[in-house]
Amino acid sequence: MTQRDPAAPLLGIVTIGQSPRPDLVAAFAAHAPGARVEVRGALDSLDTTAIDVLSELPTDYPLLVRLTDATTRSIGRDALHPLVQRVAQSFAADGASAVVVACAGDFPDVACDVPVVLPGRVVPAVTRALCTSPRIGVATPIEGQVAAATAKWRTDGFDPVTNQWDPAMTYPNHTDRVTFLMNGELMSLGNDSRGRLDPMTMRWS
Repeated sequence: MTQRDPAAPLLGIVTIGQSPRPDLVAAFAAHAPGARVEVRGALDSLDTTAIDVLSELPTDYPLLVRLTDATTRSIGRDALHPLVQRVAQSFAADGASAVVVACAGDFPDVACDVPVVLPGRVVPAVTRALCTSPRIGVATPIEGQVAAATAKWRTDGFDPVTNQWDPAMTYPNHTDRVTFLMNGELMSLGNDSRGRLDPMTMRWS
């Protein structure tokens, strides 16, 4: 799925599931003025049977992927990596200026002829710049990713409180969502030398 002038520079977004993803197009287009944003899926070339086979492979780093029929699967990072790399290379061949892999997990390097942004490396750097304490909350969409996410953020130099969050759930307001993400651990997360963390404003008081 593409948005903006076809003559504009191409920003390629690789979702680890399937396209179209109008939500990703909208999100990236809002912060990439003048760019043509296109999303392609790592699993676009596979049918449901092939995807189900991938989801049955053993893995120590499962990732939740969304399919075009609105269902989800849990597929291992190592099985997804070559598929993501293939799509990134297709973007480069089509003249993309840069590629973003839409995954905040600990994704491996992606070989490509243009720059590839891996949010799993960008987010820790931004978090480190914003936080004065290594104590952070981390939410994963599936239970099987909790251990891997905890290990990743510890390697990145943080002291994470990691819990599973069901992305299919809805929340009446931001406060309820934050409280649920921490699964009852928000108060222990918020108690440090600065005082108490307000879950609505995410400010200390």
